[in-house]
Amino acid sequence: MATVTNFGTFGLTFATPIPLPEQTFVLGLGAARRVPFWDEAKGQFVPVHEVFLTLSFDHRVLDGGAAGRLLARITELLAQPEKL
Repeated sequence: MATVTNFGTFGLTFATPIPLPEQTFVLGLGAARRVPFWDEAKGQFVPVHEVFLTLSFDHRVLDGGAAGRLLARITELLAQPEKL
């Protein structure tokens, strides 16, 4: 079983959720914040929203490589929601 927790609703940007015994992993979402990002095409900094994601998982079920690929894919989809 997978769980998503949104600790960002409390204004927290980062936390490390711990999976319960029946959970394979917990994806944690922090609060979004505006940060400057260098846009090569415009040649200037532009404001973007940044969110920290955490993925805590049970190593008996999921190894680090698979967890890393999962988190990378989630990040990719959140960065480009039109692909959902």
